[in-house]
Amino acid sequence: KERRVFLSGQKKLLQKVIGRRREKLGVAINTLDSNENIADMISYLYFSGFSLKVRWHPGLSKRKVKELLFSLKKFKVEVSNPFQESLVEFFSDIKCLISGNSSIHLEAALSDVIPIYYEITASDISDYYGYVESGLAKKCFSLKDLGETVESVMDDCETVNKNAVRRYSSTYSTEWEGNEGELVAQTMIRLSENKKLLLQPISLDL
Repeated sequence: KERRVFLSGQKKLLQKVIGRRREKLGVAINTLDSNENIADMISYLYFSGFSLKVRWHPGLSKRKVKELLFSLKKFKVEVSNPFQESLVEFFSDIKCLISGNSSIHLEAALSDVIPIYYEITASDISDYYGYVESGLAKKCFSLKDLGETVESVMDDCETVNKNAVRRYSSTYSTEWEGNEGELVAQTMIRLSENKKLLLQPISLDL
């Protein structure tokens, strides 16, 4: 009858980038972003002097991807094809990431990439995943605001908000990060054998 909850963290295959100089600004395009809005933002950031790497959502239609690539030809930006380059490789090149409503913000933060929430195309539901509210991602309201925020992040030694990341993955930046599967298995075994637990349970009123 006793209910206990153990926060084991998320099992992610993402890797942190250690000792590598990351100088690019990442942009993650989702299915709701219009190519016109994308081009406007890329143009602003490109002519502001940022080195860009653009990755589209794997759910984008072939037609929209073709149009996107055509619109990017006028700029010297690097493209990350989600079917050819893993998120680990993408994150290893960038210091911060711009995207709208997308779970990629959390995946970026878990890889020590600073997430910036900016609605490339206006959304009916702002901050859908609550990443801004939790402090995981920085929010920008305009292109000018976006440019100033990116410049500050790129020039600074700022890191992700660890407490905010732990709200989504309790093992972040602990000895168990990357070993969540083993942690869950050992906890279950120790529970069944009535041994001392590796995790402290959280009691809930259910």
